[in-house]
Amino acid sequence: MIFLSSAYLTELAVLAFAVLGKIRDPAAFAAAVAGYRILPARIARAGVPLVVVAELASVLLLAAPITRLWGAALAIGLFAAFAVAMSSALRRGLRVDCGCFSPGAADPIGPGSLTRTGLLLVLAVLALLGARQSFRPADLLVATLMGVLILVLSELVRLLAQPSGHLA
Repeated sequence: MIFLSSAYLTELAVLAFAVLGKIRDPAAFAAAVAGYRILPARIARAGVPLVVVAELASVLLLAAPITRLWGAALAIGLFAAFAVAMSSALRRGLRVDCGCFSPGAADPIGPGSLTRTGLLLVLAVLALLGARQSFRPADLLVATLMGVLILVLSELVRLLAQPSGHLA
């Protein structure tokens, strides 16, 4: 099934983009992590480089066919942890920057970011299931379409979750 053989490409691109945003502004990413108030500030600061290294490791592992299974497994762990952190912050009524791609870019967590993270988690599971499949050129097109679909669906959820008259 082409979705299984393409999913790793979407995951690889999303995680690579996320890593670039975080290393471009590590202070903003550290502030976003601290904003979740899940860990004490000192531990949260120490965990910031670990998140970036884990995302980068997932990218590198996904890129090589022999390690793709491990990259997908790591991506599952990352997106599951991100979903738990977002859910926790939302449940506690916190309004914090997602810290997902461009920390400090006014991307607060909410239904849209949680949907995006959940869909990326599902995609990571698909990547795990398809980790042994060989690459086909059509995978590039399908991976791109899956990425666009995730962005469109999460943006639609974000817009629909806003109170009437507050679309922005």
